[in-house]
Amino acid sequence: MKLLLFFLISTNSWAINCKDHPIYCQIKKNKPEIDTKYAMKLSNYISIYSHKHKVEARLYTAILAQESQYNMEAKNCVDGLNDALEPIRACVDWGVIQVSYKTAEAFKIDLRRIMTDMEYAIESGAIILKNKIKECFYLGKDAWNCYHSKTESYRGIYKSLVWRYY
Repeated sequence: MKLLLFFLISTNSWAINCKDHPIYCQIKKNKPEIDTKYAMKLSNYISIYSHKHKVEARLYTAILAQESQYNMEAKNCVDGLNDALEPIRACVDWGVIQVSYKTAEAFKIDLRRIMTDMEYAIESGAIILKNKIKECFYLGKDAWNCYHSKTESYRGIYKSLVWRYY
């Protein structure tokens, strides 16, 4: 498997057959300017870990596009005030999988590592997605939507945002 991964990463984008590499092509369609080798490496990890953790690869790829546009170093930060009414900036979601502090804590995820180690980040996201699907089984085929929120109104918006990348 490692030899195959190296071969696929080293190929040229013009030689990629979308029938053989649908996740790579989905990534390039969603973000055409993404680096070819980065996209192939990302697609390989998505394929490996979505299969390992039994989450649908195309859906997981669409979620990653919505969450971070495939950016390993993505942060969702907000400005606010502390108790002394001094301005502060706080980040609430990190990495390609945009994991929150609470979720990272619950799944024992290293927040620094998810921003630098693609394989670790993609597997961590697949584990979270699988668990959220189990947790929200009552939503049926839309159980994946709990990756973002358990609140019904937010799930509806999130679903439409993710489907545009599917």
